[in-house]
Amino acid sequence: TVTISRTGPWGNANGGLANSAVKIADPMSTGLPAPNPTSSGNAPYESGITTGTPSNSAANVCAAQTHTRTRWFNPCAFADPRGVSTSNNAAAAADLAPFSTGSYTYNSPAVGADGPISESVGNTGQPLPYVTGYANVAQFFGTPKNDVSGPGNWRLNASIFKDFKVWREGTYLELRADAFNVLNHPSFGNPGGTSTNIGSGVVALSGTGSNQTNTIDSRFLQFSGKFVF
Repeated sequence: TVTISRTGPWGNANGGLANSAVKIADPMSTGLPAPNPTSSGNAPYESGITTGTPSNSAANVCAAQTHTRTRWFNPCAFADPRGVSTSNNAAAAADLAPFSTGSYTYNSPAVGADGPISESVGNTGQPLPYVTGYANVAQFFGTPKNDVSGPGNWRLNASIFKDFKVWREGTYLELRADAFNVLNHPSFGNPGGTSTNIGSGVVALSGTGSNQTNTIDSRFLQFSGKFVF
């Protein structure tokens, strides 16, 4: 599975998952998905790629076809999380207010040598907005990981062997031939996980590996003999 990450820097109001993108459409869809309205009633969420004819070769456009080597998923199905200021001031509160589903003010009086603590806009007592509910919070924190499954891998192995009895009972010679990935089926790596960087959203052939380390590789033949006594 692949985790799709955002590409641009952004300020998170509450220390959220800054490297996760927001899924706004089916990753296996094609073209530019329709804007996804937010449950908080604000501007619809849409991909950062809004122009260009869908293609599987041109850069910075949506996918014309998915499940291919050059476009395994549609990068336009993901968007960067929304960003707001992180400082505790009126500007930060104003940035978050359109998405707010509640507000709070916290005040703690001085205790001994510890001074008072006030959590409000500029410590003036004006309530701070906050966001609740998965659909609303996901706009800032990103959606769960593992949104896209890669192409996976498979191979067919085959063996031929024969025993030849020699001398006395219980003694024999075994000759065998083993073929790993006998059909020489190619194995692909996972696609890139940066949503709006189309160049990295390519499924590339994996490197050749060693059968002894159980990696998927090209066809591998092995001949062996064994004398049992």
